[in-house]
Amino acid sequence: MSTTSRFARVIGQARNRFLFAGQGYTFRNLNSSDGVAVFPKLGLAFNRIRKSANTSVTAFLTELERGVQIESAHDAKVESIRPYALSWTDARRFPQFYSLVVVREPYARVLSAWLNKMEGDAPRGFRHFPGHGLTGPEGFEAFLAFLDQGGLHSKRHWTPQVDLMFQPAERFSRVARLERLADDMAGCLADIGLDPVLAQSLAQPHRLEVGTKKITGAANRLDGYYSAKGRAIVARLYRADFDTFGYPT
Repeated sequence: MSTTSRFARVIGQARNRFLFAGQGYTFRNLNSSDGVAVFPKLGLAFNRIRKSANTSVTAFLTELERGVQIESAHDAKVESIRPYALSWTDARRFPQFYSLVVVREPYARVLSAWLNKMEGDAPRGFRHFPGHGLTGPEGFEAFLAFLDQGGLHSKRHWTPQVDLMFQPAERFSRVARLERLADDMAGCLADIGLDPVLAQSLAQPHRLEVGTKKITGAANRLDGYYSAKGRAIVARLYRADFDTFGYPT
C-alpha cells in the first residue's frame, strides 16, 4: 500500500469513527481491510466472514453492483469498496444501508478452514502455525488443540463469527445461512428490489471458486475428521456462534 493510500485509509477510518459515533458499531471490524464490502448502488453493506461463502457472495454482489462479470476472486475482494473508502455522501447514508451477513455451521466452518489453509502444503502466511502440513484426523486434532491453547483469534478464517461482525446479529437486515444460501439471498434481493431468481446461481459455488482448494466439502466430511474430543472443543470455543445463530451442538 502506498503512503498516499495508507493516509487516505487512516483519514477514512477516523471519519467513520466521527460519523458513526454512538451507532453501536465495532470499528475494529467496520474499518478493517477485509471486514465489510459496501455496494452503494445496491444500498447494501456485506459483512464478510472468512470460510462462510465470503468469496461467492462478494463476487455475486460485485457483479450485481457493476453489471459485468468479475474475472477473478481477487478482483471481487480487492476492488470492492471498504467503508473507509466511501465518499462523504455515501458514508452518511451507510447507517441506512441494507446490512447482510452470511454465517455457517461452526463444525463445518472450522474443518473447512483446516482443509483449505492448514492441511498438507499450507499456503504462505499459515506455515508458522502449529500443526501446519499435517494431514487427516490426527492433523485436525492437533489444529483444534492449537485453537484451544490460545490460537482461536490468530486468523480471521477460524475466528468465531460473532467476533467478526461490525454490529450485533439482531441489527442486521438479514442473517443468511450458508446451508440455505440461495433461498436466503433470494429474500435479500427481494428486500432491496431486485429479482430474487438471480440468487439461484448461489445454489452452487461461484464459478470463480470451482476447481479451487476453497471448495472443501467440509459439511460432508465431519464424521471422518471429528472425534468426540474435537467436537467438545469446538462446541466450547464457538459457543457464542452456536447460540447466536441457532446451530445445534
